[in-house]
Amino acid sequence: YYSGWLFILDSIFDENETTYRNTNLIILSTVLSASDYFLYKLLSGFSKIEISVLETFRHKNDFSMYNEAKYFRNGSEYTDDEIESYCKDKYALAKSVVYLCFLCSKTPNWEFYDKILLSHDYFAYGRQLVDEIQDYEEDYKKQKFNVYANLLLSEYGELCSENMIRANLIKKAVNLYDQALLCIEDLPDCGWKRFIQFNKKSLELI
Repeated sequence: YYSGWLFILDSIFDENETTYRNTNLIILSTVLSASDYFLYKLLSGFSKIEISVLETFRHKNDFSMYNEAKYFRNGSEYTDDEIESYCKDKYALAKSVVYLCFLCSKTPNWEFYDKILLSHDYFAYGRQLVDEIQDYEEDYKKQKFNVYANLLLSEYGELCSENMIRANLIKKAVNLYDQALLCIEDLPDCGWKRFIQFNKKSLELI
């Protein structure tokens, strides 16, 4: 449900309202409604405290989308902390999926959970920087905030082809992926490790 919710919100948010077809909205709403039913059927066995943790992730995601729409603007200056929060919070809902997996486990290891969540923050930051590079022209056309486009505007006053800022962002993403792997180095081999390694390897193609 939460994975689907994130996909649906991103799909709607990324589309131009004048071209988005009503049939797409109907399909997405139907899928969301069905997913919602099964999620809350699952949550019926959880405590209020456990559910509140999920709601925290959800609110953080909603706040991130609000900030992206209302606060962040291309051509403005932002602190490193603001950019870091912007990148991490865009992946907040994915943390709820991790949390649900641990809640549903018969023997959850919460020490592992904390390490995976910290690893996820580093990965989210790096992955979003990569997304910003790949989508900067399209985002700019749609008047959406984009970290890379904003840096180009600050440095050159326009979008242009260059290597310095781009290379620095990719280098930063590599370092963040390394930090993400370091957080879970003592965990058994798992899909999450391989996923980070795959993303790090893919940077060689950018």
